[in-house]
Amino acid sequence: MSYLTKVKFTILFIFLVLVLFVYQTTTATLRSYTASSYAKNIDILEGNYKASINLYQVMADGFYHSLINQENILSLVSQAKNAQDAQKKTELRQQLYHLLEPHYKSLQKKGLNIVLFAFEDNSVFLRVHKLSKYNDDISSVRKIIVDVNANKKIIRGFEQGKVSHAFRNVYPIYYKNEYLGCVDISFSSESMQNYISNINGVYTHFLVKKSLFDTRLWKSVRSVSYIQSSEHEEYLYTKTASDSAERSNDLYTQLSELLKTQIKENMDAQRSFALSVDKDEASYILAFKPIRGYKNTEVMAYIVSYVPNKDLYTVRQGYYLINASLFLILAFLALTLFYIIKQRESLKQDVMQKTKMIEKKRRKIEKILQSFDKNVIYSRTDMRGVITHVSEAFCEISGYTEEELLGKPHNVVRHEDMPKEVFEQMWNSLQKEGKWTGEVKNKRKDGSSYWVYSKIERDYDDFGNPLGYYAVREDITSKKEVETLKAELEEFNKHLEAEVQERTQEVIALSDEIQETQREVVFTMGAIGESRSKETGNHVKRVAEYSKLLALHYGLDPEDAELLKQASPMHDIGKVAIPDAILNKPGRFNNEEREIMDTHAQLGYEMLKHSSRPLLKMAATIAYEHHEKWDGTGYPNKLVGENISIYGRITALADVFDALGSDRVYKKAWDLERILELFKEERGKHFDPQLIDIFLENLEQFLEIRDRFQN
Repeated sequence: MSYLTKVKFTILFIFLVLVLFVYQTTTATLRSYTASSYAKNIDILEGNYKASINLYQVMADGFYHSLINQENILSLVSQAKNAQDAQKKTELRQQLYHLLEPHYKSLQKKGLNIVLFAFEDNSVFLRVHKLSKYNDDISSVRKIIVDVNANKKIIRGFEQGKVSHAFRNVYPIYYKNEYLGCVDISFSSESMQNYISNINGVYTHFLVKKSLFDTRLWKSVRSVSYIQSSEHEEYLYTKTASDSAERSNDLYTQLSELLKTQIKENMDAQRSFALSVDKDEASYILAFKPIRGYKNTEVMAYIVSYVPNKDLYTVRQGYYLINASLFLILAFLALTLFYIIKQRESLKQDVMQKTKMIEKKRRKIEKILQSFDKNVIYSRTDMRGVITHVSEAFCEISGYTEEELLGKPHNVVRHEDMPKEVFEQMWNSLQKEGKWTGEVKNKRKDGSSYWVYSKIERDYDDFGNPLGYYAVREDITSKKEVETLKAELEEFNKHLEAEVQERTQEVIALSDEIQETQREVVFTMGAIGESRSKETGNHVKRVAEYSKLLALHYGLDPEDAELLKQASPMHDIGKVAIPDAILNKPGRFNNEEREIMDTHAQLGYEMLKHSSRPLLKMAATIAYEHHEKWDGTGYPNKLVGENISIYGRITALADVFDALGSDRVYKKAWDLERILELFKEERGKHFDPQLIDIFLENLEQFLEIRDRFQN
């Protein structure tokens, strides 16, 4: 494993450890804060619930004490218990009702919903809240009343009745040491719900177990004040006056739907709990408190509060932001650290590499210097031009030894062919500018000559004082020999080019003559085909001109349009093989004659198809397809639409236009209006619709051709 790979994994490990530490720390903080918020909301909900119970207990106790302190009320209940006559009981019930009604109405506004008197045998004597219903045995639905009558003690607690639930206060009633029965003073959960909501402005409601109701009753909204809750499918929601019949779209329904699985899990465990969810830039805490029956055993209902908590939302957003920021910071630091280490390692490697390169270049320079002396024609002189140093290559090309050259002036190798003025100009340039460049012809020791391209410059010491001159020369002897040969070759080429130009003109003239002959042959063959059917002499010319004009307007390039003009006269060449009796018949053909006549397209194609010449290949296509129709009803192959070549479609239109406007053995020429009417009818049937449109748009140009080439 490389050093950088080890560093990379080490940094990655440290980065992951730090990220994990930050995540665990911030997560633990968030969880602690969330748990604290949950506990606080549960405590508030429980405190509000207890406060409401205490309030209604005080009101119930007050109502109860006002009853037992009024002898006339207790006397009426006692008489009713012992009365045998039903009419008597009714009168006593009415009297008791009128005595209690004012107090009941007063407390009803504060949430009192039930005041019920039951005898010791659990039969109802009076429902102040429902005067018309009495004498029924309620032992099966009101267990709290059964227990009070049995134990003759006050019992308080939550109980579900047949159609409603409430917090009940059931008191035993005595009169003159006689046990009469009990009175139930109950407050509705709706009033408790509203009271709790109003304490601190928090939305609160009750959820009651669906299994405690008569199913037929709770499903009837008119009968009871409950609808299906959104929190749990086994619980019903306690409706208040401000609630609609359905709760499918309100905020609290949306919040509970987001937490439905967690809510169900906790409610099924029958415990107090709180959950939260973020919505619309706020966190909502949903606190749930279970409410058990008066025997404190089974959970019969839940009270739920929905509390917006912006602090929790802010903490959560801060949690996300801190984790994201620290992740990015740590990632940046890790990448920066890795980059620095990588750069340091890269720099180290670079230094090592460059050191190797410098050493390699040093050795190379030594070799170059060694080969310089062997391969570069180099010399050095003092300020007077006396040779002070020569390279081995200088000695080799001149034929002199180093000893023979040192201490001698450079004219020792001067060739007599070099003009004296060249050396004067060289010396003047060196004196003024300190350098000179030019070609010089030199003389070897053996008397032969050689050419060099010389670069001479003044040489200075470290303090800028002139020492002399140094010269580097390139052997251009071969180049000079090539230049001489090139001059001789150029002279020969001039003579050769003149002769080639003359021959080329002869070939071009011959080619033009061949092409013109080819066009004349094609046109003549087309004219022969038309003349056999006694058609006008200028028919093929007009068809050719029409075809070229249509091709240009259609968008074909000028070369193809010109080739089409030359090939189109051959469209009816196949008619040369049709018997004269059929070809020149003045009337309509019978079926057999028509079949023979229609073969001229195939015959023309067979005559021309073997040529590889572009002109005759196009002529073969035109002869083959100029009787095909756009809608596939033509011959010989019933081609459809663009399966017909553009050359065949163009020639077909040109041929028909000219044929209809000319006298034939079997008909007279049509007037222009009749021809145009036919073309419009045959647009998209016989003819390419686009070509018909082009023809009609440029009709004047086609008529000008017709007038120019009249028979």
